[in-house]
Amino acid sequence: MAEANFTFTVEGMHCSGCANLVRSILEDDVEGVTKAVVDLDRKEVEITAEDGTFNQQNAAEIMVKNGYKLV
Repeated sequence: MAEANFTFTVEGMHCSGCANLVRSILEDDVEGVTKAVVDLDRKEVEITAEDGTFNQQNAAEIMVKNGYKLV
């Protein structure tokens, strides 16, 4: 299956612990995500997901429940 990349700013991410948690949440809890690479300095995450299975709204809702916001 083809993959697609998505890049988001992450609000609420302040330290390496936050960055690790964001990566873990995305990779473990969001359907279709195969990889999440977090750039703490830029406060961004690049998500690699199976094309057609990643739902941005679902990912945003899961992140809000954990104290972060995808922009």
